[in-house]
Amino acid sequence: MRLYSKYYYLKTNLGLPFGILSLLNYLSQSRQRHAGIEDRIGVQMDRLLKILDNNKQKSGDDVFYPALNGNKTHCRMAWCYGELTIAYQLLSVAERIGDDKMRADAIQVALGSVKRSSLDDTMIIDPCLQQGACGLYLLYYHMYKKTNDIAFHTASNYWQNMAINILERNNFMMWERHKYTLYNNHSLLEGLAGIGLSLLSPAGRWTSVMLF
Repeated sequence: MRLYSKYYYLKTNLGLPFGILSLLNYLSQSRQRHAGIEDRIGVQMDRLLKILDNNKQKSGDDVFYPALNGNKTHCRMAWCYGELTIAYQLLSVAERIGDDKMRADAIQVALGSVKRSSLDDTMIIDPCLQQGACGLYLLYYHMYKKTNDIAFHTASNYWQNMAINILERNNFMMWERHKYTLYNNHSLLEGLAGIGLSLLSPAGRWTSVMLF
């Protein structure tokens, strides 16, 4: 999947809502549910997995991914892109296709992401679901549900509290990152609706819409 714009011309997006992670999620579910087409789906999945593997970068012992294919820098850690959401989706794919190595590798990437906890390091500036603290809260919450690793439980609680703190500090307003100002937003992805659902029902059926 590519973004055709003056900013991202012919760049493959590695993220979830705009990129290859959503395709990988869909293909793995299709492979699990529909007999007889595993080989054809497997070819497409291998192409996407190769793109991710080619963009895997090391920082000490930890792994990170850029937002776009070919970039070499850390991106914001969020539900929409970054190593944590990639790790979660790879873990889900591994469980569907029965790949133990992929599962173990995904958990290691996610465990490395736990070390990025400051707002500066994660580039988190708002509490919302798509690009903010609530997205990290949900990701770690579901990582814990899948693995029972206490590190993910601790990280989940940390980002839940961070989301509430940012929300209260900003007087329940969202940050407009393009205009550098606070504004009212009640939407699912970037506003109060998504924050409320995340805090009140992190395991609810609605989370399937967010590909959990």
